[in-house]
Amino acid sequence: MFVFDLHRTLRYWNEPAQGWSGDRASLQAGLTVDDLASLGFAELFNHPELTTFEGDALRVPLKNHPGSGLLMPIETRSQCKYWVLTLLSDVDSETEQDSEVIADVFSWLMAQGDAVAGVQNTLSTRNQQLIQSEKMAAIGQLAAGVAHEINNPIGYINSNLNALSHYVNQLTGLANMIETAKSLDEVKAQLNVIDYGFLRDDIQDCIRESTEGATRVRDIIAALKDFSHADDGRMEECDLKEVFQSTLKLVYNEVKYRCDVKESYQSVSRVYCNANQIKQVAMNLIVNAAQAIEQQGTIRIATGEDDASVWFAVEDNGSGIPFEVQKHIFEPFYTTKPIGQGTGLGLSLSYNILHRHGGTLTFESKPGQGTIFTGRIPKFTQDTGSA
Repeated sequence: MFVFDLHRTLRYWNEPAQGWSGDRASLQAGLTVDDLASLGFAELFNHPELTTFEGDALRVPLKNHPGSGLLMPIETRSQCKYWVLTLLSDVDSETEQDSEVIADVFSWLMAQGDAVAGVQNTLSTRNQQLIQSEKMAAIGQLAAGVAHEINNPIGYINSNLNALSHYVNQLTGLANMIETAKSLDEVKAQLNVIDYGFLRDDIQDCIRESTEGATRVRDIIAALKDFSHADDGRMEECDLKEVFQSTLKLVYNEVKYRCDVKESYQSVSRVYCNANQIKQVAMNLIVNAAQAIEQQGTIRIATGEDDASVWFAVEDNGSGIPFEVQKHIFEPFYTTKPIGQGTGLGLSLSYNILHRHGGTLTFESKPGQGTIFTGRIPKFTQDTGSA
């Protein structure tokens, strides 16, 4: 038995399935039915009667192998939808009724559910620890840039305060002189001495610039605090536009010198998700895009939606991902970056985060031309928690 999600991506399989396919394909989570074309799965899923997820189980003959495949739609209690494919031999197809096979499938699924429930809490705790560890590693890598982004506005705030201090001394001297002035001409002469017109305008500029700098520092610290605190697992309504705008403030120093960031946020539905985890996905994708650009380039960030999901895309025109590497990029601890510059967890965690949200993370890349990562999150409602 094989379990595929609605995007026809392999998620689970049982031991007999591994043995049946072992000589012809190497099973791994994330393979699509097209990747498994040698097993005849693409033909099964392209069957003309398989038009929607709704309906009863469908039995389809295998063209290149003996027997047939029984495809059935399964929806979990959390409203996640999957296709379960059961391969039946010639003998099975003659002697067993589909209802008996379906009963066996559900028994297997229940057994898997019981097994998963026994270790779910432990895995969840370890996964949260891994996510937090990756967060701290990412902040460490961005520390110099974040410090620069804070020091820069602090620097001109300090400079403006020194200027304002000098201007206050001049205005205080002017006030003292007015108290003892014998004529208006003396006051006008003093105004010319201190260049009052310039002083008046520059005071306004100093205040405006200092306010902008303080706001910049506040936003960076807020983004850093929001990103770094331990994840409490809380699900909430989230605006993807706010997610990416907040993340860009945090990684701005990483992208501003070599990347022109183009943002295109469509007015999309809010999604019900773990906002902190989605921010981590956003940061991983943006930083990876920036690091793929060696000199000057463009990063495009876009959001949109379709009938079933809200999506976001991060695209760069950098070096692209070599074909021989592409099959490994979602593997934990796999990295092509030099030692000390990458943990190999960013894309793996991002992939798993979206999968736990019932979504997907996919990519298209051409070496020398660039890469686009696309994430999808199902449309959930807060009241029902259903798709």
